[in-house]
Amino acid sequence: MKTQIYIFILFLAPFLVNGQNPNAYQKGVEYYKKADYANAENEFDKAINQNISPKYNSYTYRGLAKYYQKKYNEAFEDYNLAVRDLNKLGYTKIGEMPADIQKAYGLTLYDRALAQSKRGQNNEAIKDYNFALMYKYNPGDCYAQIGNAYYALADFEKAAENYTLSMPLKPTDYSLYYWRGNSYLSEGKWKQSIADFNYYIKQKPNDPYGYHYRGYSYIMMDNIEAGLNDTQKSIDLNMKDMYLAFRNLGVINTKLEDCKAAKENYEMAIYYNPNDNFSKSKLETLGRDCKNVNQKTVEIVNKTVSKPFIEWIYPTQETVETTDNVVTIKACVNSSEKPTMSLFADGVELTSRDFSIVPSKQPDCPYRFEKQVTLPTNGSLTNLKFVAKNSGGSSESNRKIYKTVSQNPEAEERRIALLIGNAGYKFKPLNNTLNDVDDMGKKLESLGFKVIKYKNLKAEEMSMAFIKFGRELANYDVGMFFYAGHGLQNSSGTNFLVPVDAEIIKTDQDFNKYCVEVDELFGQMKKANSKVNIIILDACRDNPLDSRNSTRGSGTRGLSAPIENPQGSFIFYAASANQTALEGEGSRNGIFTGELLKFIDKPNLKLEEVVKETSKAVKLKTNDQQKPAWYSEFDGDFYFKH
Repeated sequence: MKTQIYIFILFLAPFLVNGQNPNAYQKGVEYYKKADYANAENEFDKAINQNISPKYNSYTYRGLAKYYQKKYNEAFEDYNLAVRDLNKLGYTKIGEMPADIQKAYGLTLYDRALAQSKRGQNNEAIKDYNFALMYKYNPGDCYAQIGNAYYALADFEKAAENYTLSMPLKPTDYSLYYWRGNSYLSEGKWKQSIADFNYYIKQKPNDPYGYHYRGYSYIMMDNIEAGLNDTQKSIDLNMKDMYLAFRNLGVINTKLEDCKAAKENYEMAIYYNPNDNFSKSKLETLGRDCKNVNQKTVEIVNKTVSKPFIEWIYPTQETVETTDNVVTIKACVNSSEKPTMSLFADGVELTSRDFSIVPSKQPDCPYRFEKQVTLPTNGSLTNLKFVAKNSGGSSESNRKIYKTVSQNPEAEERRIALLIGNAGYKFKPLNNTLNDVDDMGKKLESLGFKVIKYKNLKAEEMSMAFIKFGRELANYDVGMFFYAGHGLQNSSGTNFLVPVDAEIIKTDQDFNKYCVEVDELFGQMKKANSKVNIIILDACRDNPLDSRNSTRGSGTRGLSAPIENPQGSFIFYAASANQTALEGEGSRNGIFTGELLKFIDKPNLKLEEVVKETSKAVKLKTNDQQKPAWYSEFDGDFYFKH
């Protein structure tokens, strides 16, 4: 199976060289065009040594020459040198850059991302592709490569989303359907997978892999005849990885309960590929999966259980560098029985917080491990050890992560905030909420946030705002949601935000009919998978909508404590669970927001310190009538302002 890689050559005609020996750069370009990469590299060495300007062109070209010679680490370093040289020009904002400089940044960052992927650093590659998009580099290619990087990270939902974004921009790139089909297959979305492979095979009828993977999806849908036909077609087309065909046949015969044939098929798959852990695992469980297997076969199959096999998804290399403060460690564990797994950082076993063992539908990854890890300060090394155990034994594997600083302009922690203020209610309009979002918006913009702000939204508009925010958040490190308006909970403790078109609530069903569930936002933030999620709800103001109980019992007063939060999240309520917040009569802002605005831009205060200082001030100002509350699933340190 081959991954299509897009390399774009820098034909930088505007940058005709000057200096001591202009021919060194020009010769390098000519050698490069002829695919003579070794001689191209030598000429660009000369151009750099002779200080031919601009040097960033020579660094980028030399990086490409090295890339094609599979010197991925050296290519990566050349791209870094190109970025440093561009940084010396002094531009800090993309909008201020001349078009040629912006283009040079975009090309270099895109090429650096390709090298990152080859180095197994797909998280870093995704960041560089997104930066290339910021510099207006070809979006079709960027989305396609982001899809490839997410696929390599086994985040198949995001992979499929990015392939979809690329398709209208690259209508003749049929490989996008192949990879989206594989993404759907790995998610267990068999019908969508088959539809993509149908289209791909129509365009590429001689690719055996299209038939193989479509066949696997048919088999999973119990369409054995279609699966068998596609598997036979992949064999007829001389598929290079013949073990895959025998794996399919093994699955087919297991479903047909022809256990002897299934065993033979899996053994043939292992013959063609001794590292086929999928077939090894299937052999170990054949006695359970194949109901009519005879006793002798059961004894052969179940004689021993192999110890787990570990394959890293991130980081894939033994030592990697990252600019992230928080990284998600991922590994596949191939085991015929559910294993136990542990992750150690610098010798300390990490707790179960943000820890998951995910049964996977991906054929080669029956169990997937994920754990967020907060890295120490820049220049520090974190030693990771991953251990997986089953009844057959224990396996362990080690990785090292080195924390570095990004060199890109505007590459600081990327921040985005969604602000919604609702005031124009039918039954009890609010006085301060629109001021709250205006003032919070200005403050956050000064702190480097991209601010998306809405006022007086109806229910459908609020839901759409959440969806749009989730899509944008996927390209940012930090996401923040601030809401000022009415909020309440139903009798089961589910929290709702109240749009301005809400009617009086008489039954529990009316909550879903007229209001917007907070979990809609949480779902979008989880899907975006950003590193830090800050949710601030000044939404506990006493609400007139609930007519079921005029005394407003605790079941519907204010908001309830959240049950399940997005990863890396910090949730801050204006008032404690089941308590209401005060409006701040006669002042510009609600009491809670007014105090928060005083502390949010204080230098060198951690997020928790901002929250504590705000809470103290609110309690003091209200004589303890209002006590803010917070709930954290965030292990790291976040500063609004250093």
